[in-house]
Amino acid sequence: MFDKGNKWLDACTGTGEFAIALKKRAQKETIIHATDFSSHMLYIAKNKKKAKGIIFHNANSYKLPFENNHFDIVTVSFALRNLKSGSKEFKKNI
Repeated sequence: MFDKGNKWLDACTGTGEFAIALKKRAQKETIIHATDFSSHMLYIAKNKKKAKGIIFHNANSYKLPFENNHFDIVTVSFALRNLKSGSKEFKKNI
């Protein structure tokens, strides 16, 4: 288990596989949010039994719908090649 705060974000989550993996390793009180700009991918993610308890948001990673410094951990597992390195949005949310 990780003990790095209790608000985590998996950006560009796609079908939610990494968010689900995070949930398995998180403490019970950890809140996991997952974002993706593709509503089709989020539909698939939300309908997985293992995704229960993850909060999904349809959002563009260049304009995340969260206040600055909102998350303790931000992950981007499968989409790094699609994002400019050092996104200002990620820096504002951790």
